[in-house]
Amino acid sequence: VAKRNEIIKLTDKNKALHKTASAFLKSAGTLLKENRSIVIKNIDTARAESYANALAKKFLKERGSAEGEKIRFLSAVSPKGIVNFEETVYNFCDKFVIIKDDTGVVSSLIFDNLRQKALAQKLKIITVKNPFLPNVTEHILIPELGVAFLRESKYFGFKTDSRRIHAKRFMKSEETSKKAKINYKTAKMLISFAVETLKNAKSVHDELEENFIGAMDYQKIDDFTERFCDSLF
Repeated sequence: VAKRNEIIKLTDKNKALHKTASAFLKSAGTLLKENRSIVIKNIDTARAESYANALAKKFLKERGSAEGEKIRFLSAVSPKGIVNFEETVYNFCDKFVIIKDDTGVVSSLIFDNLRQKALAQKLKIITVKNPFLPNVTEHILIPELGVAFLRESKYFGFKTDSRRIHAKRFMKSEETSKKAKINYKTAKMLISFAVETLKNAKSVHDELEENFIGAMDYQKIDDFTERFCDSLF
């Protein structure tokens, strides 16, 4: 009871910080989404489709027994920054096709094409989504073939000597619009604000736990658990 007001205060502060971090990330996502609409106009879609067809011919020769798709995320924003779980890729695959693409527009066009082809081939795939734009395909893993189609960016890299294909190869012009540059710089700043806010939220959460631990009556919890379990039988 003595710590009730402090616990309520810290809980409200923690909620407010998470709400602020969420707003930063939502704003960053809006800018990155706008960048996609800017960049896509400059893509040679015929060339991207041709490359996807070539990759399918090389890597998707085999047919599976039953199609299936799992949706996953391999990266996330946390108090430690952007955390990447690239080990998942190495656990499932040993062949990698990597496209260096900071906007993710070219790679997602190619990977969506490959996704459709893989499912048509009755292959089981893991479709990895973009943490900022969940509707956007980030990577495609096909464990039964041991192949992964990966996007590499300033935020997410892979420890492999596999050849990199640069997204500029599929652009009509290498010139990046001033608007897109500003959007990207601002989004990066917003993401860093979100990370700092999450760090503060984690600190508040730790303080909240200390108060909870001190205010907790563990004997009463044990007694309740025992009574509840007895009531089930």
